[in-house]
Amino acid sequence: MDRWQNRVAVISGASSGIGAACARLLVAAGLQVVGLARRTERLEQLQQSLPEDQRGRFHRHTCDVSQESQVDRAFEWIERELGGVDVLINNAGIVLGGQLIDMPNQDIGRILQTNLMGSIYCTKLAAGSMRRRQVAGHLFFVNSTAGVAGYKPDPAEQSLNAYTPSKFGLTAVHEICRQELILKGSKIKTTVSAVL
Repeated sequence: MDRWQNRVAVISGASSGIGAACARLLVAAGLQVVGLARRTERLEQLQQSLPEDQRGRFHRHTCDVSQESQVDRAFEWIERELGGVDVLINNAGIVLGGQLIDMPNQDIGRILQTNLMGSIYCTKLAAGSMRRRQVAGHLFFVNSTAGVAGYKPDPAEQSLNAYTPSKFGLTAVHEICRQELILKGSKIKTTVSAVL
């Protein structure tokens, strides 16, 4: 982890769960971490829960990744204040109840905007920052087993509706991104992980 000391990691959905756990680990490892999330109070709680000597390395930024303009503003701040992005962890995601064939289109749109488009917005800006500065950064995609080909939910459980296609789409986004970076001769690495 020595090569990552004081490098900048951006984590979407950093206010709870996997995102908060990643933030704790990376701050403890010596990275500057920018936590993006909609819930400002949760980001503040996370920062206050860190050991005092680590709090200054955690930078909270209120950002709904489903809103492109908010993502643009967050990454502009990161470039201006921290010099750019070295690591991106695409973690933000939502699940709403209901079945795809019955749920309101507005809810389907919210899921796709957050889970898929939010990751695309962040990936484009992070990769752009890494490429401009010619750094060997890393793009992480926190996915789900719902994003694996042939996924079939347990009939006893509620349908995952638009969540499943959003995560299946994220699998494709990762693969296309990986291939494009290879074709460009980039040193940027990509990783996708599937969690429940």
